[in-house]
Amino acid sequence: MKQLLLFLLLPTFAFSSVKKFVATYQQSGELQEASPPLPQNTITPAAGPLIGQDSFDFIIDAELLVWYSAITDLSYATRGQSASSGSDISPTQTTFVSTKKEALDRDWSPGLRLGFGAVTPHDGWDVYGTWTYFYNSYSNTSSVSPFNSSDFSQTLTGNPIGTKALTSPWFLNPNQDFFQAVRANGALLFNQIDLELGRKFWISCHLSLRPFAGVRIYWSRMHFSVNGSRPSAANADLLRSGSVYQQKSWAVGILTGLDTAWEFVRNWNIYAKGAIALPYGKTWIRRNGSELSIDGTGTLNQNLRATTHDAIYKTQPFIDLALGLRWDRAFDTFRILVDAGWESHLLINYNKLFGGTDLPSTNGDLTLAGVVIRGRIEF
Repeated sequence: MKQLLLFLLLPTFAFSSVKKFVATYQQSGELQEASPPLPQNTITPAAGPLIGQDSFDFIIDAELLVWYSAITDLSYATRGQSASSGSDISPTQTTFVSTKKEALDRDWSPGLRLGFGAVTPHDGWDVYGTWTYFYNSYSNTSSVSPFNSSDFSQTLTGNPIGTKALTSPWFLNPNQDFFQAVRANGALLFNQIDLELGRKFWISCHLSLRPFAGVRIYWSRMHFSVNGSRPSAANADLLRSGSVYQQKSWAVGILTGLDTAWEFVRNWNIYAKGAIALPYGKTWIRRNGSELSIDGTGTLNQNLRATTHDAIYKTQPFIDLALGLRWDRAFDTFRILVDAGWESHLLINYNKLFGGTDLPSTNGDLTLAGVVIRGRIEF
């Protein structure tokens, strides 16, 4: 019976403790960011509007992004060499063995994020919107020593064992032609708008939370091109192959997450953020491919061009994480905030360049990550 009575009284004790915390820090001024006077039954005191204001606070943010973009399963070429596969019956038989996949180098680029919002006197609720812009380009080239034959199946008229060459899955004849050099170029243009409704409040003397929900809108373009070349040789035609891929996407959907800040000394905080979004929209994919082959006498053997395209509707899942260091100070009528940290954004199954096929890179993930430096004024 005593245990049951104690269990029933626990919420009362907890509520009394929180009320004591609120009253104590209102008097001492520790909770300068809470809106006075607080109702007697306030459990989670709001962190705004600012003291002395009974109307709206306005927020202006400017952020510098230094990010990179990375897409999984986007290797542009395969490096390999001829190896013996013969027997006593066919001792000259060889095969092409893959030894390494060539991937694009990671490049860093600047970006921009702007934020505007307002903190309302209605229990400290806030409305907040951001626009994020990021553009990143990258390129890489792989090459091997010249070889005399396009035949990697035997050594009589083919290449000796150990001869190196490059292939690529991106051409009209995927992984079947052998090249001396393959070059890849890529670019990503990314825009995102978030519209949030949230509330920042204190759950202890030095720990604040801000749950939020809203809408995410994004649109992006990805360009990816691969070009392979092989000069003419004794038993090899001159070969030029190229493919240009384009992917355009847009989507709109639900966003939700949580911001938090731990004040370890006065005005200095460790902040963290986590969010997920599930926008739904449309993605267009287009490929222009070509292949040119000329023999040693200058005769045109092949001049092929083809265009393929597709359009799909899909949900684009987002996972957002952030961690960093923040300095902020509240004055009578305004607040200044500066922070710096690391952000990671994962777009699951973003890459659809090979959508609708069983080739590699059908469902590659896009990662946007890097340093973020922000300045904010609230007045």
